[in-house]
Amino acid sequence: ERVRRHNFFARHLAERVEASSVLELCAPVTLSICCFRYAPPELRGRRAKGALEQLNQLNREILIRLHNEHHHSPSSTELDGAFVIRACYLNPRTTLADVDGLADAVERIGSQVWREREPAKR
Repeated sequence: ERVRRHNFFARHLAERVEASSVLELCAPVTLSICCFRYAPPELRGRRAKGALEQLNQLNREILIRLHNEHHHSPSSTELDGAFVIRACYLNPRTTLADVDGLADAVERIGSQVWREREPAKR
Protein backbone atom coordinates (compact mmCIF):
# COMPACT_ATOMS: atom_id res chain seq x y z
CA GLU A 1 0.00 0.00 0.00
CA ARG A 2 2.83 2.42 0.83
CA VAL A 3 4.54 1.77 -2.52
CA ARG A 4 1.27 2.43 -4.36
CA ARG A 5 0.73 5.63 -2.36
CA HIS A 6 4.24 6.91 -3.08
CA ASN A 7 3.91 6.10 -6.77
CA PHE A 8 0.60 7.99 -6.75
CA PHE A 9 2.34 10.98 -5.15
CA ALA A 10 4.87 11.13 -8.01
CA ARG A 11 2.10 10.87 -10.62
CA HIS A 12 0.09 13.54 -8.80
CA LEU A 13 3.10 15.87 -8.77
CA ALA A 14 3.58 15.25 -12.51
CA GLU A 15 -0.06 16.22 -13.11
CA ARG A 16 0.45 19.42 -11.10
CA VAL A 17 3.59 20.18 -13.11
CA GLU A 18 1.87 19.59 -16.44
CA ALA A 19 -1.04 21.84 -15.42
CA SER A 20 1.30 24.68 -14.48
CA SER A 21 2.32 27.46 -16.83
CA VAL A 22 5.75 27.76 -15.17
CA LEU A 23 6.72 24.17 -14.35
CA GLU A 24 8.05 21.65 -16.84
CA LEU A 25 8.10 17.86 -16.55
CA CYS A 26 11.57 16.68 -17.54
CA ALA A 27 11.21 12.89 -17.59
CA PRO A 28 8.47 10.30 -17.54
CA VAL A 29 7.36 9.44 -14.02
CA THR A 30 8.61 6.06 -12.95
CA LEU A 31 7.77 4.54 -9.62
CA SER A 32 7.92 7.25 -6.94
CA ILE A 33 10.20 9.73 -8.75
CA CYS A 34 9.20 12.94 -10.53
CA CYS A 35 11.81 15.15 -12.23
CA PHE A 36 10.77 18.68 -13.11
CA ARG A 37 11.97 22.26 -13.20
CA TYR A 38 10.78 25.83 -13.04
CA ALA A 39 10.66 27.24 -16.57
CA PRO A 40 9.22 30.75 -16.97
CA PRO A 41 7.36 31.37 -20.25
CA GLU A 42 10.30 33.40 -21.62
CA LEU A 43 12.56 30.34 -21.41
CA ARG A 44 10.13 27.44 -21.67
CA GLY A 45 11.05 24.98 -24.37
CA ARG A 46 14.17 26.90 -25.44
CA ARG A 47 17.20 24.69 -26.00
CA ALA A 48 19.87 27.29 -26.82
CA LYS A 49 22.93 27.05 -24.59
CA GLY A 50 22.32 30.46 -22.97
CA ALA A 51 18.70 29.63 -22.14
CA LEU A 52 19.68 26.22 -20.75
CA GLU A 53 22.29 27.78 -18.50
CA GLN A 54 19.78 30.39 -17.27
CA LEU A 55 17.31 27.62 -16.46
CA ASN A 56 20.01 25.59 -14.72
CA GLN A 57 21.11 28.53 -12.56
CA LEU A 58 17.51 29.44 -11.78
CA ASN A 59 16.64 25.92 -10.66
CA ARG A 60 19.82 25.54 -8.61
CA GLU A 61 18.85 28.68 -6.69
CA ILE A 62 15.28 27.41 -6.26
CA LEU A 63 16.58 24.15 -4.80
CA ILE A 64 18.87 26.00 -2.37
CA ARG A 65 15.97 28.14 -1.17
CA LEU A 66 13.69 25.11 -0.85
CA HIS A 67 16.26 23.45 1.38
CA ASN A 68 16.68 26.62 3.43
CA GLU A 69 12.95 26.61 4.17
CA HIS A 70 13.51 23.20 5.82
CA HIS A 71 10.14 21.79 4.78
CA HIS A 72 10.72 20.44 1.28
CA SER A 73 13.95 18.63 0.55
CA PRO A 74 13.96 17.17 -2.94
CA SER A 75 17.25 16.21 -4.50
CA SER A 76 18.43 17.12 -7.98
CA THR A 77 19.85 15.47 -11.03
CA GLU A 78 20.99 16.39 -14.51
CA LEU A 79 19.12 15.12 -17.56
CA ASP A 80 20.69 15.83 -20.96
CA GLY A 81 22.50 18.84 -19.51
CA ALA A 82 19.42 20.19 -17.73
CA PHE A 83 19.53 20.66 -13.96
CA VAL A 84 16.21 19.39 -12.60
CA ILE A 85 14.49 19.03 -9.26
CA ARG A 86 14.02 15.37 -8.35
CA ALA A 87 11.24 14.47 -5.94
CA CYS A 88 11.39 10.88 -4.72
CA TYR A 89 8.64 9.75 -2.37
CA LEU A 90 9.71 7.17 0.21
CA ASN A 91 8.88 8.69 3.59
CA PRO A 92 5.81 7.04 5.16
CA ARG A 93 4.83 10.37 6.79
CA THR A 94 4.55 12.20 3.45
CA THR A 95 1.04 13.42 2.68
CA LEU A 96 -0.69 14.65 -0.45
CA ALA A 97 -0.55 18.13 1.10
CA ASP A 98 3.26 17.81 1.17
CA VAL A 99 3.28 16.94 -2.54
CA ASP A 100 1.08 19.91 -3.40
CA GLY A 101 3.17 22.07 -1.08
CA LEU A 102 6.31 21.24 -3.05
CA ALA A 103 4.70 22.26 -6.35
CA ASP A 104 3.40 25.46 -4.75
CA ALA A 105 6.79 26.25 -3.20
CA VAL A 106 8.68 25.76 -6.48
CA GLU A 107 6.21 28.05 -8.26
CA ARG A 108 6.45 30.69 -5.51
CA ILE A 109 10.24 30.58 -5.09
CA GLY A 110 10.79 30.32 -8.84
CA SER A 111 8.71 33.41 -9.45
CA GLN A 112 10.62 35.29 -6.76
CA VAL A 113 14.05 34.28 -8.10
CA TRP A 114 13.00 35.05 -11.69
CA ARG A 115 11.78 38.54 -10.68
CA GLU A 116 15.06 39.18 -8.83
CA ARG A 117 17.00 38.28 -11.96
CA GLU A 118 14.77 40.23 -14.36
CA PRO A 119 17.14 43.20 -14.88
CA ALA A 120 19.99 40.80 -15.63
CA LYS A 121 18.08 38.76 -18.20
CA ARG A 122 17.71 41.63 -20.69
